[in-house]
Amino acid sequence: MLDTEKEGLPTTVRGLIDYPLERPSFFTVDVGPAPWSVWNICCAFAEQYARIYEQPEKYGVWGPRPFRPVDRAAALLPRKEADLSSRRL
Repeated sequence: MLDTEKEGLPTTVRGLIDYPLERPSFFTVDVGPAPWSVWNICCAFAEQYARIYEQPEKYGVWGPRPFRPVDRAAALLPRKEADLSSRRL
C-alpha cells in the first residue's frame, strides 16, 4: 500500500468558455479553500460571459445576442414610421 498525503483542492482553477465563440475564452477563477462554493464558480462564469458579450467582435460571438440595456431602452422609444398612436384601427 502506498502512503500518500492529501494535497487538498487548489484555491485557483481555470475556466473555459468556447461556445458560441470563434475565439475561446480561458480565464482564472479564485475558488478559495475547500469546500468550494458552486455559487461563486457559477457567478465567475456569468461575469466572464458578460465581459464577452460587452465586446462580441473581440471574441467572435456568433448567433443571437442578448439585448443590452441600451437596446432595450431604445426599443421602447416610439419610432416615427411605427408610431401607432396616430393610426386608426
